[in-house]
Amino acid sequence: MSEETASAADAAEASVAQRMYGVFFSPKATFADIARRPDWVVPLVIGIVTSVLSGYFLQDVIWEVTREQMQNNPNISPEQLEQTLQAAETWVRYSSWIMPLITTVLMYVVIAALLLFSGNVLLGGEARFVQVFSVVCWSSLVNVVNSLVNVPLMRSRGELASATNLTFLAPEAEMQSVTYFLLSQLDLFYLWWVALLGMGLAAVYNYTTQKGITIVASWWVLYIIIASVFKLIF
Repeated sequence: MSEETASAADAAEASVAQRMYGVFFSPKATFADIARRPDWVVPLVIGIVTSVLSGYFLQDVIWEVTREQMQNNPNISPEQLEQTLQAAETWVRYSSWIMPLITTVLMYVVIAALLLFSGNVLLGGEARFVQVFSVVCWSSLVNVVNSLVNVPLMRSRGELASATNLTFLAPEAEMQSVTYFLLSQLDLFYLWWVALLGMGLAAVYNYTTQKGITIVASWWVLYIIIASVFKLIF
């Protein structure tokens, strides 16, 4: 590559603001730029802050749901319930917004590791972890939109059910049931994230968009199956 060509390529690299816009409105070109120049700090911080704020604003709803489940638990006696409610409330209220500091990063790392395993080990590609991790972090910006839409609705309705999934088809289903879980996974924002992850993976490995989305969707389906089996057993 000549110096003139390299300079032109550098000039064409998207800024952080352009990437934030491009993830939603020109994802293919944006993920191609991310694959060339991985950068994960800004979107990771945004993802963590979004998760923490969501947990903070939903802590009252989370506690009410948790308390109701505890009160309806036949294995907890009234005496035990009285003793544990106060301690449980403190734990739930703090953990609802502190835990995302850890779980958000862990989730992104696990997703990136699985996708890297698919591309490098199963399909013989050659990519770096930082490339795939950057794709995961940038694609997760869709969760910001998810929070902006669903958190206010959850607070106003006093329930944790997302307004963008299919749980409304089974209004009587318990939150811990397999039926509820399966319907909750069919969420507009989950599907959007799968599509963005697939396009990002395609950019990293020079796959077709269809192949990239298929790989990501396969892992998502596998997760749904495994989680459903655990719910049935336990």
